[in-house]
Amino acid sequence: MIENGPVDSQLTVIRIDGPEDKPLALLTNFSAHPTILGSSNFKFSADFPGYMAQIVERQFSGALCLFSNSASADIKPSTHEKPTDYEESVEYGERLGAEVIATAQDIEAQDVHELISLGATLKLPPVKLRWGWLSLPGWIGNRFLSRETYINGARIGSVLFLSVPGEMSTAL
Repeated sequence: MIENGPVDSQLTVIRIDGPEDKPLALLTNFSAHPTILGSSNFKFSADFPGYMAQIVERQFSGALCLFSNSASADIKPSTHEKPTDYEESVEYGERLGAEVIATAQDIEAQDVHELISLGATLKLPPVKLRWGWLSLPGWIGNRFLSRETYINGARIGSVLFLSVPGEMSTAL
């Protein structure tokens, strides 16, 4: 969303297998807001993550595909133009789904028997506010918004999950 701004093109896939080594769930993480359809579309839609999940769930019958958009407050999908229908969402979702499938098939399963979780209060860096192309002075955000937040973390094997209130930017 910011010209020459940060881009996170990494796709992460976590596959959770059942007792017969058959996928039960796939958690996908890709930094892009589901906003291909644009702000003029007021219909309910899962946008590209919905189409991605459909293609993945077709490939891994009985498995649930979940989507996380990561730290993407300042990232939108790279699209050709503002579509007037769902074609670009379908195409984007299917391309991402194909990557998820290819990645998931290459994952070597590990037995994991440990789950650790914790939470903490953290101080945040100075607030930066944008309204479209307009950047507001930092003192405005720092005066009216809290600079503390509570985060939760969980570790399953070597995978760490963090959850924070609000939308984190890619720069963070």
